[in-house]
Amino acid sequence: MDPLTVSSDRRDGWSVVEVAGELDLATADHLGNRLADVITAHSPARIVLDMSKVDFCDASGLRVLVHAHHTARQHHGLLHLVCPKGKVRRLLRVAGLAEVIPAHATPPDALTPAPREGGKGAACRGDVVTTRRSPGRPLSFPGPGSSLTIPAAPSDARSPTPQARDSR
Repeated sequence: MDPLTVSSDRRDGWSVVEVAGELDLATADHLGNRLADVITAHSPARIVLDMSKVDFCDASGLRVLVHAHHTARQHHGLLHLVCPKGKVRRLLRVAGLAEVIPAHATPPDALTPAPREGGKGAACRGDVVTTRRSPGRPLSFPGPGSSLTIPAAPSDARSPTPQARDSR
């Protein structure tokens, strides 16, 4: 039995991709290929990735999510996740992806369009995504073939702030 199952259908103009099992190095390419097929089949690419039955996700799985998000944006679309509370949702939050890729508790929540202003999540402008929770600390989404860049937090929060130099 395959440790990852992927199925898809169309609902309300969205492609809903349901995933169950373990999303890891051995299965990430399978999901990535399916998402690529779904994204290129529809323009604009509006994808809901239902991960509510994913038991495990590693860095390879996160890589697939970042790539799918970026590819959907290139096709003038969106990627939304369904990821209820649990290990996978916590992983998305720790990795900083919960601020970039909208995550919802249920498929109907993901299919309901969010308000453009004042809602939760990230506001996208060009190639830079800024989060409302950490103003002034942008998450950069570079072009294809590049990696996701998340600025590192200072190693010691008690470090003194840089002093302005007197130029006289």
